Amino acid sequence: MLSAILEASHNFSKATKKNITVIRKAKMEDIPYLVKMLADDPIGKKREDFQVPLPVSYINAFENINSDPNQALMVVENDGKIIGTFQLSFIQYLYLSSAAFVRK
Repeated sequence: MLSAILEASHNFSKATKKNITVIRKAKMEDIPYLVKMLADDPIGKKREDFQVPLPVSYINAFENINSDPNQALMVVENDGKIIGTFQLSFIQYLYLSSAAFVRK
């Protein structure tokens, strides 16, 4: 299921006359931008630890997420600039005929 969603979102873009928005899977080089963005609000300033160099805990977290086939860290770009992020988590349930659900 995850691979089908990622395949569908690969190169998904919404083009307008002025800009292009792309949703794609996050890459290692995106992590500093994502952490900086997450730390750039009143709540994030209290819970995130953005610094240069980036604490290794963020790199480890990304590697764990990226290696889990039931997780996907996504990036939203507009004209090549990261403007958002979200994480998809696929959860397998025993009930409902063993259905898998996505949580974001």
